[in-house]
Amino acid sequence: ILSVHPAHAFSGLSDLPGDSTIVASICSNETYAFNGELLSTSGEYSAAFVASDGTDSIVTLQLTVLPIASASLTAEICQGESYPFNGLALTQSGTYSATLNAENGCDSIVTLTLTVLPNPLTNLSAGICDGTFFLFQGDTLTESGVYSTVLPAANGCDSIVRLKLDVLLFFDVQLEASICTGATYLFD
Repeated sequence: ILSVHPAHAFSGLSDLPGDSTIVASICSNETYAFNGELLSTSGEYSAAFVASDGTDSIVTLQLTVLPIASASLTAEICQGESYPFNGLALTQSGTYSATLNAENGCDSIVTLTLTVLPNPLTNLSAGICDGTFFLFQGDTLTESGVYSTVLPAANGCDSIVRLKLDVLLFFDVQLEASICTGATYLFD
């Protein structure tokens, strides 16, 4: 009995001594040449040959077709993150494939569907009078400016809340007015 690597095939079988059995395996995307045929199905195949010394011999091939493994994965990451896949750091949504070697020596195909989730952004604006304050995420704000905080969003990613705060100044305006005796003046 001869064991044969998938890369080998026998077509010149007349050099084998007497009756022989060949045991071989191939991957499902390969073929095996035997007695002038390309085989791609597991089974037992026989061929009769006349050796160079004139004797007849029967060669039997026991062929095993090994499967190609495949797997599908799905993953989600937040915007700004990366996902490691087959030596790469993926940062964009899409479908990615990698061909790896399986234990049986055949290819293994892994397909990844990656979704990049957005980081929600909320813009707020507020105005306060000079001398007062504004509470924002536990901070007491008293000056004009842009303030940000990061909160967890429903999709599991960071949600950014941005506040534009304006402090409005008091103006002291003096007005002069005259009225006649017995008249009234409406102010504010």
